[in-house]
Parts: sequence; structure tokens; C-alpha cells
Amino acid sequence: MCLFLKSTFSVDTNYVEELTEEENNFLNKSILWEGKTPLLKSKLYKGLYFKNEGSNPAGSFKDRESSFVFKILDRYWKLNNKELLVVSSGNAAISAILYGNYFDTKVKVLVSRSIWSHKLDILRKLWANVEIVGDDYEETYRYVVENHDLYSDYINITAWISDWRDEANKLISYESVEQLWWKEIDYVIVPIWNGWCFWGVYKWFWEMKKSWLIDKIPYIIWVQVKNASPIDMSVQLWIENYEIWKGKVVDSVADGIVARESYCSPKVLEVIKRNHGEIITVDENEIKDWYEIFLKEWLLVEYTSAVVYSVYKKQEEKFSWKRVVAIITWNWQKLL
Repeated sequence: MCLFLKSTFSVDTNYVEELTEEENNFLNKSILWEGKTPLLKSKLYKGLYFKNEGSNPAGSFKDRESSFVFKILDRYWKLNNKELLVVSSGNAAISAILYGNYFDTKVKVLVSRSIWSHKLDILRKLWANVEIVGDDYEETYRYVVENHDLYSDYINITAWISDWRDEANKLISYESVEQLWWKEIDYVIVPIWNGWCFWGVYKWFWEMKKSWLIDKIPYIIWVQVKNASPIDMSVQLWIENYEIWKGKVVDSVADGIVARESYCSPKVLEVIKRNHGEIITVDENEIKDWYEIFLKEWLLVEYTSAVVYSVYKKQEEKFSWKRVVAIITWNWQKLL
């Protein structure tokens, strides 16, 4: 069982008393069969494993976050017919609507005009209340921040507002270690857009090492698209919140990790200061070339998830004789 802390839902972030066993059981409980995703052994490389988050009900790790957020709101805050708000590039919105329908809770979704058309179709099929604002995600969330009064009646569950989401993603690390029978993991490879998924993944390892329950923290490798990687630029320039000028951001087949800025950059910098990770960027040719080989693993994923394979191939020699967990974040079935 993954342990959560009372700071998870306390305003006082210094309050880190452990929850009771009953409370932890409640937060670990699956709602729509999310979590406990398979850890698949590579058919081509010894020591490489794929944590397939695409097997979650809405097809991404965002379902862990939605389940966690809705459980906390329902139990500790009491929803009382309040409407929720989420700013999303697609996956978080689909997941939030799915869980909102389960909890009979209204969710307002704000997306940008750059959202994939098939994701917008899915939202509409789920009877979502969708508002389209801005040309990209960054413009959408800035609009919400700058027009806070327009949305003051909503409970905002967007990632950069709610720290609960990184607690939910701790389960990815916990499950990976448990599925490997608590064998040591040397590397974890994570595709990231703004960095939220990575922080939860890292946080569990850090807490377990601090508690002497594991011997070492795996080296975390975060993957971004070259010239659409604000976290990489933050690291290179040692600037906490680096923003790429809009006209300079490349289009990529791995659109799920194309970004102009990241509100998680400070957390990434903190991890790198501890020598626990690094950013690696991949270009279009690397993504496409290695994607063809990735299909030989018999995993049907889109390019955003496949970048983990590009990194593995790019630094294959470093990973030899090591245990590597690559996180697949998205499910191809959402294309259907």
C-alpha cells in the first residue's frame, strides 16, 4: 500500500503526519479500475520495462490524479453540488469528465484551439461543458489566472493549482517497485510536458529513501522535444521559469510534450541539484526513426509516449546491465 500524508489535503504544507490506515486504504482504493497498470518486460532488451499507464480507464496517468482528487473532495471537502474547473490540453479534461460523471459532479473544461480534434470529440461525447480559450495551453491557463473572478465559483482542480495530483502519481513508482518484487531500479524514463507526472514519480522514491525503505533513488530522465522544451532551457540557463517565445516553438508528432513554459521547472531544478536526474531532448528524426522499432515491442502507443524509447536507444550503452522503467503515459485506443 502506498502511504499518503495529511499534507495531501491540508492547507498547512508543513503538517506531514501520516494518515490512519483506514484513510490510506480509502485513498488507495480504485474507483474506475484505475491504477495497478501492467509493468511489461521488453521483448528486445534485457532489463527494460514499460509501465503502461495507457491501460487506465481514460487511457492516461491522469486517471490516477482524477480519482485521487475526486475522492478527497468528496470525503473531506464535500462537493455539495459545487462545479469543478480544469484547464487541459486534452487528457486531464477527458479524465476529469469521466470521474465527474461517476461522482455526479459537474466539471467545466477550458481547452485551447490547438486541442486535437479527436480529444474534443471525446469530450463532447461525454457531455462536457467545454470552453475554448487561447491558441495553446499556456494562453488558456494564463487567461484563467488573469480572469480569476470569472471562475471564482468553481473549485479549480488544474495541475498547477492542486498539489494532490503529484500524490496520486506516487503510485506509479510504488507499483513499479512492487511489480519488480522490490528489486532496485536504476533508471526511470518519463516523457514530460510541464513536469507534473515526474514530480509524483520522484517524490515517492525520495520519501522511501528518506524513510530507509529503499537503498537508493533511481536516476530520473525526463524527455522533452527539442526546441519545445522549456524545462531543458530552465536547466541550461538556471532560470526557474523559462518561457519560449511562441513563434519559436516547433510542431512535433509528439505533441503531448510540446510546451512553451512550465510551472514545474523549479521542482525539476531542485531534483537536478540533488543529482537525481536530468533532461534529455529528442528531435523529430529520432522520434520517428525509433518509433518504427518500438512497434516491434507490440505496444501500440502514440509518439508522445514513444519518446521514452528514443532516449533508451540514444543512450543504449549507458543502460546496458541496468534495470530501466520507461513510463508510457497514453493509450492509442483514444484515437478510435
